[in-house]
Amino acid sequence: MSPEIIYAIVFILVALLAILYTKLTGNKIPPKVKTALHIFLTLILKAATKTPGIRSLCFVKAASTTIPPPLPPPVFTGTITGTEIRALLEPLGIKMYVTVDRDYELTSILEIERFLKHYHEELPYTKDDYDCDDHAWLMRAEALKWSKGRMPWGYVEGQSIPGEGRQFGPHAFNFVIDARKTVWYVDELTVAAGKDKPVVAYPIKSYMGRV
Repeated sequence: MSPEIIYAIVFILVALLAILYTKLTGNKIPPKVKTALHIFLTLILKAATKTPGIRSLCFVKAASTTIPPPLPPPVFTGTITGTEIRALLEPLGIKMYVTVDRDYELTSILEIERFLKHYHEELPYTKDDYDCDDHAWLMRAEALKWSKGRMPWGYVEGQSIPGEGRQFGPHAFNFVIDARKTVWYVDELTVAAGKDKPVVAYPIKSYMGRV
C-alpha cells in the first residue's frame, strides 16, 4: 500500500471519529482535544505532500498551467489627430461628435492582426447579459491597455445598409485605424468582420461611436 493511501486513510478515520464522537455523545470536542486534532491532521497533510506521488502530481499541475507571456506592445509608425479621425469616419456613417484625445498613434495592419490573434475572450456570448456591446467594450479596453491608450481603437453601435458590406441588424463592434489611415472593422463575434481578420470599413447606419 502506497504512503499516499495510508495517509489518506488515517486522515479520514480521524475525521470520522471526531464526527462520530459529537454525534453519539451530543458533546462538543474539548478545546484541548480539538487543538491536538488540528495539529495532528496538519502534520498528516504535510507528510502526505512530501510523498513521491503527491509531489509528482503537484509538478504536473504546475507545469500544465503555464501563464503565456504578455503580448509585446505595438510599434507605432505615425500619428493622427482627432479632427482627421472624424473626417475618416463621417463618410462611413459613424456618428462621433468629439474625440477625447488631441491625437493618437498609429501602427500597421500587421500589428493589429498580431493583437487579434493573441486576444480571445473566454466568456461566451450570452444574450442580454454578455452580448455584443460587452464583447466590444472589453476588446477595446484590452487593445487600449496593449497600446497604453495611444491607439484609435474605437467602439460603434449600428447596423448594416442594404448592399453595403456584410449584412446584420443592430450590433456593437470595434473599428481601428492603421498607419495608412485606413479604417478597419474588427469583431470578436465575427458579425461585422471575420475571425481575427480585420475588414476594410464600409458604410453603416450608426447610432453612436467612440474612440
